[in-house]
Amino acid sequence: MLQPSSYFDAMSNLISNQKVFSSFLKNVPTTSTCKYAGQIPQNLDLYVIGSDQLWNLNLTGGQLDGVFCGNFPHKTGSQIITYEVSSNRGSIQSCSDRLKRAAANFNQISIREQTLSDLFIKETGCSSRCDLDPTLVANPSIWEGFINKDFASRDYVVVYEVRRKDGFESAVSDRASAIAGKYGWEVITISSLIYNDRMISVEDFLSVFKYAKCVLTTSFHGTAMSLIFRRPFVSFALNDGADDRYVSLLASLGLQDCVKNIEEDVNDIPVVDFSKAEEKWSAMRRSAEEYLKSYL
Repeated sequence: MLQPSSYFDAMSNLISNQKVFSSFLKNVPTTSTCKYAGQIPQNLDLYVIGSDQLWNLNLTGGQLDGVFCGNFPHKTGSQIITYEVSSNRGSIQSCSDRLKRAAANFNQISIREQTLSDLFIKETGCSSRCDLDPTLVANPSIWEGFINKDFASRDYVVVYEVRRKDGFESAVSDRASAIAGKYGWEVITISSLIYNDRMISVEDFLSVFKYAKCVLTTSFHGTAMSLIFRRPFVSFALNDGADDRYVSLLASLGLQDCVKNIEEDVNDIPVVDFSKAEEKWSAMRRSAEEYLKSYL
């Protein structure tokens, strides 16, 4: 149970997050907000359900959301697909019967991680495909319009953590400090999406990665942003069952050397051959685009 101070901190963060993302969403055309299944427009030809962690019980109140399982009113003849839905091993295993029933609601299921797609097929007996995260399908140029120059003149290492391992809580920041100290750089930490005591804006978040000398992360999206902006990076594996998100991605791109166990030492800028990933990345991007276009 949250203590009163923790409750108010959590509420303050939620309000701050909402303001930041509401501001950014002005750039994105959307329908009106749907707060329950009955408010979803029923006159559409195609519904695409995705993406990040929609089948993760840790983030959906301990049970699968009916809408995310394709269970909502829609007109006869309309199609429902998922696009690179993500989850975790435990959720797929414990909800295999529910997911098997949910599969009947979809014309096709697309899961983001190959390991989880394989597990879904094994646990449910239903078909699935694996697709890239939309941030990696989009042309990188779409981000340029949101980049600011606030970080362009600074030399720094980015630390972006969303998880830590017991006994290694300071491991990533210690490694970042060692690299930064060697070159006289600073360390910018956005591990809780807080920067300068406030919720970091989407524009600042993108810009921090854009101009980083190096990125050290335990996050899928920290990995994705490093790839998009071609920044030298290391994605640390904590071996806690939640590494699939970026370990699978980097393996599919032939960049598995960018994954280091949290116990491994990293004391200099990693060398990343992004050209090694280009051909595979392009093929995966085309596959995702063709999949989506086939339903349009």
